Amino acid sequence: MKHLVLVPVAIIFLTALAAVPHATTFAAADATCVSDPTAGPVGTTFVITCSGYTPNSYVYAYLVEPSGAAGELFDQSGAIKVKEDGSISYTQPSKYGNTSSLMTGTWSFVAEELGLANTVLHRGETKFTVTGGTEGVSGAVLSADPSTLHKPEVAYDHIDFGPGTINFLASSEPATISGAGFQPGEVVTFWVEPAGGGCSSMTAHQSIEAGVVQPSVAALFVREDLSYPIYDGLGSQLFANVTADADGAAAVNVYVTSAACEGAWRFVARGNTSLNGGETWLTVIGNAVATNAWLTADPGTVTAMFDTVQFSGYGFGANEHISCWLTTPQGQTLGYPHEYIITYSLPGEFIRNQQIRSDAGGNIAFSLMTGSVYEHVDMTLSAGGVSQNFTGTFLTPRASEGALGEYAMSCRGDVSGNAAITRFTVTGGFVDP
Repeated sequence: MKHLVLVPVAIIFLTALAAVPHATTFAAADATCVSDPTAGPVGTTFVITCSGYTPNSYVYAYLVEPSGAAGELFDQSGAIKVKEDGSISYTQPSKYGNTSSLMTGTWSFVAEELGLANTVLHRGETKFTVTGGTEGVSGAVLSADPSTLHKPEVAYDHIDFGPGTINFLASSEPATISGAGFQPGEVVTFWVEPAGGGCSSMTAHQSIEAGVVQPSVAALFVREDLSYPIYDGLGSQLFANVTADADGAAAVNVYVTSAACEGAWRFVARGNTSLNGGETWLTVIGNAVATNAWLTADPGTVTAMFDTVQFSGYGFGANEHISCWLTTPQGQTLGYPHEYIITYSLPGEFIRNQQIRSDAGGNIAFSLMTGSVYEHVDMTLSAGGVSQNFTGTFLTPRASEGALGEYAMSCRGDVSGNAAITRFTVTGGFVDP
């Protein structure tokens, strides 16, 4: 699903189906792909054709967003059967009905024919550029109050229900987008275009512990690390429909979560009858963090798919819980680990988020695996006085970590308040130069 990071009256989702970016380093492309056209404004349909593959085989195709995030195709499986002449074709619209469009910028389409052990036999790539954005408007006036919106200082909200808790991203205080100059009683459509032409897809990293215990009979304990994609890559999007009042005014409230990309968001409103419209900008910013502890990332540069960063730090309180969060190059932020949606504790059964904790000396150490889907499971089954352990790591390539560039890992002690930030760079690493 394509997850939007704004929280309007209704959140819009766009379905995406499978394509596969792989983690290995590939030889230079020997198949040929072309896009027709190579560039066009929002509304253009790009027809991509490739040749040079083995007839009647399959290629595995994926898209790379302008930010460098690689992920699944939007509207079909990435497993495409090669025709008898060794060619394939793929059609990519840049607009989806009247609800959303691709983010502006240059996209890449990649198609690989795989051999044994996922070796790449033939590889083709081409680029296409989406230009422009939301159409120009006039005749009405639009404004944002406030014009700068801070993300919530606490990233997650929690709702308690008996034995458990529902965990979800918190919303900011609202900003109001107000418009005047519309026809009284007409429906006014509001659109939003994220900062930089669109927010990148990103990866959520979760870590949970679960257990089922039957006293004197059996017990099962599981620790799982799971990384999965949060898809975006969209540009202008339908935000809300509002009926103008008797004075021709219309307004909507805007909330953001920590996962919103930072920068100037463009809002456009147009009356569906009068066609009067206006535009305004709302700047989304994060919250500053003062540091007095230390955190390092090793190595300082990693590839975007199934590469590992080791973090170590000191200067925190002794034996305290440490809250950490990961920020992308576009300012999108999620907790590390990202909180599981429902946690609970019942007699003989529980699910909870794993925690990063300092030792007696105030030191911490943990790691991150880039990309998704990554799953690591440690499972222990005990029965009849006998315990058996199973450990497994599963790599199912569906999407890279997210935008390429500099990421930040921040950590703060919940009791001491001591905080630290370190930065590392995520690169593509998919193709030999």
